[in-house]
Amino acid sequence: MRFPVLLFLSCVAWGADVTVHVTDPQDRAVASATVSLTTRSGERRTLATDEKGVCRFLGVSAGEYWVQGEAPGFDAVSPRPLELASNTSAELALSLGLAQVRSSVVVTATTQSFERLKPKPVQILVLQELCL
Repeated sequence: MRFPVLLFLSCVAWGADVTVHVTDPQDRAVASATVSLTTRSGERRTLATDEKGVCRFLGVSAGEYWVQGEAPGFDAVSPRPLELASNTSAELALSLGLAQVRSSVVVTATTQSFERLKPKPVQILVLQELCL
């Protein structure tokens, strides 16, 4: 009875391995980046990269996939297509760009009532010189 179980387990593990390396613009590893492997039907597998910026999807069936990576402080990579043939492995490198700094400034102001700004009467004195 053990032989059929072992045969079944070896069939489940059969498939391609997809290794993804995630780096920043200076080609340094990005640890804890989220990498998604999505099928055409929308089925998604997600892993986090290790301290070397690497993650590995094991036992991936042949087919067409989209690979995407993202991490805090970085812009997400647009999904990249990946086509796997039977029993082959694939390696991909994803380079994340630095996130844009987004800021906004809110200006508020108050106005004074025009009644408070009434002009005050002014007296004009004209001095004349007397010449003798």
